[in-house]
Amino acid sequence: MKKFSIFLCFLLLLFLFGCSMDKSKQVLGKEGVDEVNDKANESVKVSKEMKELKASSNIAESDVPFTQFKGFIPNKKNSHYIEIKGEKILYLRPFEKSHIVSGSLVFENNTKKPMKIQSLFFQGNEVAQIKLSNEHTYHNAVKYTISPFSSVTIDVDIKTNDVGERELTFFPFDLTASNDFYNGANSAISRFYLDVNKKNKTSDSLKAHSFSLKQEEMENIENIFPLPYWVDSDKKDIKEVFKGDNVYTKKKVAGLKLMSVPYKTKVDVLLVDGFGNVSIIDEDKEVSKNTETYIPIKNSVIEEVNKNNKRQFLVILNNRGKEMLTDLKAVDQDMKPFPTTYNSIIELHKTIASKQ
Repeated sequence: MKKFSIFLCFLLLLFLFGCSMDKSKQVLGKEGVDEVNDKANESVKVSKEMKELKASSNIAESDVPFTQFKGFIPNKKNSHYIEIKGEKILYLRPFEKSHIVSGSLVFENNTKKPMKIQSLFFQGNEVAQIKLSNEHTYHNAVKYTISPFSSVTIDVDIKTNDVGERELTFFPFDLTASNDFYNGANSAISRFYLDVNKKNKTSDSLKAHSFSLKQEEMENIENIFPLPYWVDSDKKDIKEVFKGDNVYTKKKVAGLKLMSVPYKTKVDVLLVDGFGNVSIIDEDKEVSKNTETYIPIKNSVIEEVNKNNKRQFLVILNNRGKEMLTDLKAVDQDMKPFPTTYNSIIELHKTIASKQ
């Protein structure tokens, strides 16, 4: 039980923050970014406090102290909890009439260098627009530079759709992070179950989430989640090379390989950028138990990355919408040994031969 409690605490951290076919139809936003540093605003509070970093250090054991926090802390009125195995797991419920989720972007920078964050939210496969809480105009993203050894709290409202997907993903795009940060392994995005209809009932698919593992299998698990890696046209791993501050792939990317996991699931793969543009690369891709999964990427997508300078990412998600809640309910009813809801982001880099 202690091991499971630690896992649930880690899952809660992932929900809250990150510490340091033609299925490619475009769902375009207006690429509007609110440059918050350029104006004085009552929604922005700057201090020297590092409360979240201290709290994170108490929850997660690490030999290296956390130096940055990038999180979304929802308003208490939008925050609700489901109890799983004695642990309270947060989910969100928008205000009934406005369909808004309010809260605070919280960034703490305990380093010598500035931290520039462009914050975006996605409801399902579409950008969820955001504004400072005391303003009226919504944008696709909010951008702010946090000075060294300081923290900032930005009060925001997020516009949700009451008939949209029942999930809200937070992407604090760190423009100052190392160019290999978005490698699929870091907890760089977080996803919340979004109870848009005030009905946190699970679907009828509890059995679909059910699986069991023997004690020996539990002790020998290599991957709890299907971590992504780039592969070439022969499905071989691609090495990355570093040139100055930039990262390149040695070979042309042809797809993604997802590492094998001890259960079956389905994943969606989205192409996103820092302005709220979303394309669907694949949907409901079957991931078989104990088998590596390969997801091809159209050559046109790779060519577009190689010829322009806009940073683009693949987001890998399973248990979409209400299935996030079903996943937790299956754990609570002892139908599976641990939660399997997963979200990851990996950046597309240019091929070394194509660099200008």
